[in-house]
Formats: sequence, C-alpha cells, structure tokens
Amino acid sequence: MSISESALRARLAALTARDQKIVLGLFAVFIRQPQQVRDREWVAEQLAHLTLLAGDFEADTALDGVEFVRSYLAQRGSDLVDVTTSLFARVGAELAPTLEEGGFTAEDAMARALAYFVPAELSENSDDTTAVERDMGEQPLARLMQGKGLEARDLVRASEEQLTHKMVQRAMRGRRLTKNAMSKVLRAWQRASGTEAVRADLFDYEP
Repeated sequence: MSISESALRARLAALTARDQKIVLGLFAVFIRQPQQVRDREWVAEQLAHLTLLAGDFEADTALDGVEFVRSYLAQRGSDLVDVTTSLFARVGAELAPTLEEGGFTAEDAMARALAYFVPAELSENSDDTTAVERDMGEQPLARLMQGKGLEARDLVRASEEQLTHKMVQRAMRGRRLTKNAMSKVLRAWQRASGTEAVRADLFDYEP
C-alpha cells in the first residue's frame, strides 16, 4: 500500500536540510533511470555518491570524510531510500494518467516532488536540527587544556598524525568530529599532558 499524501509530507517535513538535499538528488536520479530503482546495489551506490556531493561533513582528510559518510549512511541510509521510493511512487501514480496524453518530462516530475516539501517548515526544522547535529557545546577537553595550561598548538606539536590546529579548535568548541578525528585528538592529548585519558574524558558526545 502506498503512503498517503499527508504521511509523505510529514516524513519529508521531519528531514534535516542535508537529508532533504539527498532525497531530492536521489529522486532526480530515479527519474532519469527508473529501470534501476529496484536494483538495491545501484541505489546504494547512488546514495553514497549523493551523500558525498551533499557535503556539510566537516573533515580534515578524505579518510575522515569517508568515515563520516559511512557512519551517516549506516544511520540514515535506509530511511532516506524508503522516503525517496515513497515519493517516487507517489509522483509516478499522479503523473501516470498523462502517459496517454504524450507523457511527462523530468521537470514535471521534479515539480511534483518539490510540491511535497513545505519551505517554511523545512527551513525551521532543518536549521534547528543541523545545529543540534553539529554544535555540541564546549567540551571537557577545553577545560582540561586550560587546567594544564595547554593550547591547541601544544597538541598539534605532540601529535604524530598530522593533527591540525583547526581540528583541535573544533574539538574544544564542540564541533562534531568523526571517530577517527577524536582518536587523533585523544592521542595528542595523552602525549601532551602525560595522562592516560580516554575519549569520554575529553568529549561528552559519541561520534
């Protein structure tokens, strides 16, 4: 049974700005190659590619970026494919009658899809959610560094993994880091402070 119009709108309204961008991108791909939609491997490849293109993943290296995307898709991938498929099916059903009248264009389909998004609600929801996802507030690391009289440059010097000043500053301020980036900061802190700290000592959130 296909999802109702109201239920589809509600699901789309609950998405973050990043999720919305990916869903619309995947929908556009579905429109161009509808014969591939049932191919799960193909869909997974397209989703990964679109997620990378969507950007907004703060990472200092390509490896960090790939790890962030992998983690993001593990958490959100299934839901994004499901809502995109529902949107694709709904729009297809609405446009099916036009096939007897000469068919419809990709632009027609995109216009129908976009009509399911409510700009005001999306803007309000996505801004708040993105802030929650990315800004975790000042971390214990900042207070520990102050207590030891250490600065970001001290961790950079102590690191053997090309840790950057920007990464340490983000770690202190609570800009969400990948697990790999957190580990780099942790190891640098251990060397600079001479303590056997664990990740939970420096960060109050999980990657």
